[in-house]
Amino acid sequence: MEAFPQWIIILIVVIVLSRVAVLLAGRFDIPTVTIQLLIGILLGPSVLNLLEVPLVLGTWGSPSPGPLHGVLKILAEIGLIQLMFLAGLEVDWRELKKILKLSSPVGAWGFVLTAVSVAIITRVFVDRWSEALAVSAIVSASSLGISIYYFSKMEILGSRAAVMASGAAILSGLLAILLMIGSQATNYAMIYGSSKMAIAVSWFLGELIMFFAVAYFLTSRFLKLVTKIGFGRNVPRPACGGIGGVKGHNMKENYITGKPRPVARELPKRPRQMLIGYLLLVALLYAWAAMHFGSFAAVGVASLGGALIGMSNLEVKEKISKGFGSVLTSVPAGVFLVVLGMEVNLKEAGGYLNFLIVLLVAIVGAKLIGSWIATQREFNSLRERVLFIIGILPQGEMGILIAGYLFSRGLVSPAFFNVTIVAVVLLTMVSPVLMRITSTEFEVRTTPVQTAGSEKFDRRWRR
Repeated sequence: MEAFPQWIIILIVVIVLSRVAVLLAGRFDIPTVTIQLLIGILLGPSVLNLLEVPLVLGTWGSPSPGPLHGVLKILAEIGLIQLMFLAGLEVDWRELKKILKLSSPVGAWGFVLTAVSVAIITRVFVDRWSEALAVSAIVSASSLGISIYYFSKMEILGSRAAVMASGAAILSGLLAILLMIGSQATNYAMIYGSSKMAIAVSWFLGELIMFFAVAYFLTSRFLKLVTKIGFGRNVPRPACGGIGGVKGHNMKENYITGKPRPVARELPKRPRQMLIGYLLLVALLYAWAAMHFGSFAAVGVASLGGALIGMSNLEVKEKISKGFGSVLTSVPAGVFLVVLGMEVNLKEAGGYLNFLIVLLVAIVGAKLIGSWIATQREFNSLRERVLFIIGILPQGEMGILIAGYLFSRGLVSPAFFNVTIVAVVLLTMVSPVLMRITSTEFEVRTTPVQTAGSEKFDRRWRR
């Protein structure tokens, strides 16, 4: 009986502190992401160790040692769904299509240099190439959800730097998943041989492609059905003879003849029911992907769901974005970031300090060099160029999910898993601060342009 209230109290403390971080961020002008991750580090095994048993995200369906772990994991998963759904929703896909040829080489350069350098360096510290490739896959990805979240908070989501960072993050995430599969294939070939490895990898990729095809078909068909019914549109109907059995109800006097005339009554709006149905469909596909492939595939479903609804209806897109900005709905996302910080164990990482330092230098150096080379002709402003490079620096949720997937399959040892988690969280903490410093002289000049039901803003950089 004593243990039950204790985990409830700890859960309340985590939720309250995730909200306190928002207040502190506004008070001291510090990024919310940074404070929430820092709170997680303090609550985790590095300092207070409230959970005692480490919590690993990205291991869908694994048993929890206690109710606190289970509830925190569920809240963090919900927050992850929200984060990735909003990332897909808020990305300006029309602008991204226009500069796709520019953002793709940038993402490829940064990923390739990081993956190659980290794999070679890690191989010096580990015994297997499969583990070196696994560590490389974890740290080579770029965060989409957290980067979009912070670009939105800074109100520069429509800038050229933010759009290009979104495209580069999407490409690097896909390449990181392929590298993750490559590390699995290397390990499988060492155990069972190359022929069985080829069959297993082909089967896995085929299943993954078929799943995303089914997910795209179901979500797109649902949105077409919603569009035909009228998403967010009132349907008038005549009110002759009264409504609800009361004669003359909803009648209005004709100003010419003086006789009562029927007035069309609007039926109740349906967007709420339609939106709930769509979100339930996305949630079911998310759970299916998480159980069969892993959370890395599940976040792809959440992003796909947000992207499709964002491209189909701009009015609904704005309403959903405002709805997720409320205090109640933002709690899971805050809990996710706190739990992300609670995965860090600085005490154990101290024994591998040399590898951690070399790993951080390799990640930052490779991404900076690759992005700098690829963006020589893409930006006219130095500040915009630097902001873009910082935007693709953190691994965020993608690095954590790939790490959890590979760790659950024994491809990464606990010691090196912990070191990579520390590197991922540290870069995700520092990047928003660097963005804030870079954007202090960033002037946003808004010029409303009438578009299909929305406003776009012309943002210009000044040297």
